[in-house]
Amino acid sequence: MTDPLPPAAAGAADVVLRPAVAADAASIAALEVVLFGADAWSVDQVVEELTGYGRRGWVVETAPSGSSTDLGSIQIESADEAPRDGERHGGAAPLHEPSSRGYVIMRTVGDVSDLQRIAVAPNLQRAGLAARLLAAARAGVREEGAERILLEVAEDNAAARAFYAREGFVEIDRRPRYYRHEVDALVLQLELAQ
Repeated sequence: MTDPLPPAAAGAADVVLRPAVAADAASIAALEVVLFGADAWSVDQVVEELTGYGRRGWVVETAPSGSSTDLGSIQIESADEAPRDGERHGGAAPLHEPSSRGYVIMRTVGDVSDLQRIAVAPNLQRAGLAARLLAAARAGVREEGAERILLEVAEDNAAARAFYAREGFVEIDRRPRYYRHEVDALVLQLELAQ
């Protein structure tokens, strides 16, 4: 089932939010290259993230009748290492323009779901798509029995931290020098009402 996004929410009527499937891996991996350069997940890794035990994802994509949109760079609001303000990761360009304009990937085991990644294309940022992706993920993992969502975010990623705070996440722990650039990871949690 697709969830058409209202024009006001996405800045265009040609995107939909839907559960991710293994066939989305190439498009998600292309966004990964833009986001993470050499640290990007490969297509095979994305397939594993979408199909492995307890794994589930959602994508915002261009509808088949939609027009092409310039992606530029991807703004990440991530549980993983993210570009800092104005920073772009290097690496090879994607082989094709991704049809995915955003995605979220979750891993649920028992009553805990880990937010692995969440990202939105820059031309669709600040239009509520990250919140819509997170809402879909929150509902999906709650159906699977999750009682809370955990994630890690770099302490210096102010934009992501502000997003997560607006969404109700609270800091529960810290991992010193967790990221390569010696920045602490903040462990955030969101309690899910049943």
